[in-house]
Amino acid sequence: MTDRDASASKGASTSKGAGFDPLGLAAGAMGRIGDMVRTTLDAGASMARSAAAASTTKDLPPRGATSFEDIVTFGTAAAGNLFRYAMDAARTAERFASTMTPAAPTPAPSHREDPAGMFGGTDRPRVARGAVLRVPLLVENAGADPTPELAFDATGVQRVSAVNGGAGDGIGVDQITFTPPTLVLGPRDFEKLTVRVHTAADTAAGTYRATVSGGGGWFSTVIEFDVTDPIS
Repeated sequence: MTDRDASASKGASTSKGAGFDPLGLAAGAMGRIGDMVRTTLDAGASMARSAAAASTTKDLPPRGATSFEDIVTFGTAAAGNLFRYAMDAARTAERFASTMTPAAPTPAPSHREDPAGMFGGTDRPRVARGAVLRVPLLVENAGADPTPELAFDATGVQRVSAVNGGAGDGIGVDQITFTPPTLVLGPRDFEKLTVRVHTAADTAAGTYRATVSGGGGWFSTVIEFDVTDPIS
């Protein structure tokens, strides 16, 4: 090989080596990875904000300086909102279950307060003369606004049938009490109202119908119950 050929071969090798830049390739790769990380964080921040907005009706916290801060801020807000919803649902289910579960029958007639349905035999609750009948009701606010304070009363008690010839006294509205005496219901919420009918030893046995109202007619329902002779 002549000196000219060797020189040409060396020049070609040097030219090829000059086109390979490992530092430049590494920098480009890191730049692409950085773009991918930023895109992922931006998407995560957007999802966190959407979840927080969908789980509350209140104003969201202010956005942070970075997408990572948004993920932490709005992710925490969404988790807290979902937790509160779960706790509200659990409390609602508990109140509903306690209202709908009938009281256990008590055979002893000496109790002065008898739960609804104590004596059985009909769909109506029953109470022996001289005892107190307890009837649980569910008062629901289906609206989007809270109610004012609702006070409850009995607007009328009627004896619709009698036994033993109808001997005895009727039941006056002053013999019906409520626990609690007033309620304030939040939007789309409900509470339990306990109606107590206080009978006397000389109350006439038979079937009675009482109208229960609250909030000046905002709530109204009719309950029927039987007054029986005490079990001897």
